[in-house]
Amino acid sequence: MAASFAIRSRIVAFGSSSDVHGFDIHSFVPTLINLSESFWRQTLKGSGPGIIGFVFLAISLAGLRRPKLIAAAVALILATTVLYWQMIMPYQNGSLMTHLNFIGRLYLIPVALMLVILAMERQTIAICVLLIPIVFGAYTTYRDHARMQRTYRRIYRTALAAKTKPLVIDYAEKPLHDTVRGVDVGPFPNAPVTIDERKGRLVYR
Repeated sequence: MAASFAIRSRIVAFGSSSDVHGFDIHSFVPTLINLSESFWRQTLKGSGPGIIGFVFLAISLAGLRRPKLIAAAVALILATTVLYWQMIMPYQNGSLMTHLNFIGRLYLIPVALMLVILAMERQTIAICVLLIPIVFGAYTTYRDHARMQRTYRRIYRTALAAKTKPLVIDYAEKPLHDTVRGVDVGPFPNAPVTIDERKGRLVYR
């Protein structure tokens, strides 16, 4: 992890406007809570931390049994929290058109490592139980990603039929500047079209 930060510091200066890590000390605990709750679901869908996510995390830790392995798993979660400081927040809260649809990739390596440790300990039952949030999280992520792609198809079809180019859409969350197909999405409050962030529909003003 130290090597990772050393390399990235040469590309993006710590604390700069381009740095997604604010390293705000007050955000560490919320990041830890959100990561712990969403660890096995691998998604931030919902309005905030719930009890079920912590239950699955407790099951995974209990399945390790040996204190040294449990301590290693806790250290892994803490290290992941530092690595993704302020990135595992906020929750989607029903929003469809957001970058948080892609947050699952951040969990891939730590979750895989936890599964490997459980497999080495032959905790078959625990792994089967943990497949519940894993599969559910994968399903909801795939579902919302497919819905997002349908929204972009509508945008390009509308742009193709539009008489005025480019088609300007007011939506700051997911900016897009496509000069080839004539689409310009961004913070344009006077644009004739916006996007319903929850349903992914185009809204004409």
